[in-house]
Amino acid sequence: MNSVKLNLIFTVFLIVGIFFLVMGFYFLSKKFESSLKDSVSSEEKKKSSAFSGKICGYVSISLGAFTIFCGFIEKFFQPLFQYFALIYVILLIIAFSVIIFSIKR
Repeated sequence: MNSVKLNLIFTVFLIVGIFFLVMGFYFLSKKFESSLKDSVSSEEKKKSSAFSGKICGYVSISLGAFTIFCGFIEKFFQPLFQYFALIYVILLIIAFSVIIFSIKR
């Protein structure tokens, strides 16, 4: 592949990975947890929404770390990238499913 395309893909993976990491740490912050608890009235739903926020935070952090890892795989180990891209898409589907089902809870 062209060097410019590889650098662009690498940059996109890094930016998206950093975004996932930042959002994950925000979801785990006390400020976000208190805003979740303030948005509901019943005590049971407060615990459930705080738990959902923590799940979203941990999933987002792990997805961000794997996104950055895939970016480095794409940049330095291009023959392996197609396998990691498939694993990445599968993990994206699983991660978003976990987030959606934890929010519906």
